[in-house]
Amino acid sequence: MTIDDLVNTFRKPLSQPILSSPPRLRITRAARERDDEELIPKRSARLAAKSRFREPKPEAQARKVMMKRLGVEVETQLPDEASFQELQAAFTLPLTPSTWEAWRCFSQAGSSGLLGLFAPPSRTIALPCAV
Repeated sequence: MTIDDLVNTFRKPLSQPILSSPPRLRITRAARERDDEELIPKRSARLAAKSRFREPKPEAQARKVMMKRLGVEVETQLPDEASFQELQAAFTLPLTPSTWEAWRCFSQAGSSGLLGLFAPPSRTIALPCAV
């Protein structure tokens, strides 16, 4: 006797189905999360106006609130265009050896040589500083 014959001896045909309707389809957790990501929250005009004055970083916002409570409120002013362009050009161009030397002298005079650690070894110049 094979296994199929053994199973067929215990199997009986059903006169009517056990379930009257198919089971409800379940929404998986991933599908629900996808729907949540597509949801765009509604915001009131009042909240939108308030968030314009908030800093994007929580630490900066907390610092701003504490400074205001201490009475040392300083409004951030944007630099003029010429100063901004000059600052941007200073940090995008590669530094010359004389600039590295100036930074090395500055770091020795002001902060015990800590800024000298950031100079690349290939550009380190061993010139005496006039401090």
